[in-house]
Amino acid sequence: MESTVTRTKILVAFVAALGCTSAFAAEGCKLSIKPTTSGFFLNPTLQKVVVVKATTSSPEKPCLLLVNDELLQINERVIPGAKAKEVMAYWKSLPKSTERIFKVRRAGSVISVVSK
Repeated sequence: MESTVTRTKILVAFVAALGCTSAFAAEGCKLSIKPTTSGFFLNPTLQKVVVVKATTSSPEKPCLLLVNDELLQINERVIPGAKAKEVMAYWKSLPKSTERIFKVRRAGSVISVVSK
């Protein structure tokens, strides 16, 4: 039971950390994501990361990433199969002014979404 609680706390912390940094990832959008993981709970392997909520701060600028988008890649960093801590560290290390190219699976197609 304790390991399940610990695993849940770590995944919640991971989601919170990515969620905080993702506020600038889509030009004024705040994203909530849901990772599916496997492996060791202190640094799980990401199997899938899906956007579950996308809220814009301005109606004139819709979110570029949408609910149900599966994040496949951020710039050159591939997400599925990567360690959660590595992806989180990479995402957090990107300066706000850096262009980000997200490769996402949307409605069965793989597309690129560019954000500044």
